[in-house]
Amino acid sequence: MRERLITLPKKVDKRGNLSFIEDYQQIPFSIARTYWIYDVPGGQKRGSHAFKNQEEVIFAISGSLDVVLYDGQEERRYHLNRSHIGLYVPNKMWRYLENFSTNTLCLIVSSMPYREDEYIRNLREFKKYIRTEHEEIVISNKKNEHINIIDPYPGHTTTVFDCNLIIKCHKCGETIGILIELRT
Repeated sequence: MRERLITLPKKVDKRGNLSFIEDYQQIPFSIARTYWIYDVPGGQKRGSHAFKNQEEVIFAISGSLDVVLYDGQEERRYHLNRSHIGLYVPNKMWRYLENFSTNTLCLIVSSMPYREDEYIRNLREFKKYIRTEHEEIVISNKKNEHINIIDPYPGHTTTVFDCNLIIKCHKCGETIGILIELRT
């Protein structure tokens, strides 16, 4: 699953606005832990790690910050500055937070309780972990012949909606497999 911005419900009232989060409603997991980051000195970075299995949604409840994500191939930057808009960060994604404005309050909701063994804290180790996570997809045809395809985006969930190429036999035209391209 790819990262994405999540917009929470916003109840507008002359007395002030209200937003909320419910498990599996606004976020794609059950909340096991909530923590916040605040009083970050100018120029400091937070994060600089990845999780093996844990998913998170990051919010700038007050102020603003940038979230930089790296999937092992491409780096993407998100600027958060609205309290009702969060960034969903899937597992196996290197992240760091930077460019905190004065008095920023960053709220993070997580799918797992704190476990040190869930963290990958070294970028070189993260790249190695991602490379070794490549999965081989084996497809069988009616003749029980196998085609091996290496998943270029390991650790991502695949569905039939991700399929974009049917593999056909060049001699008889029979469908012998499906090549899956994961869109990240």
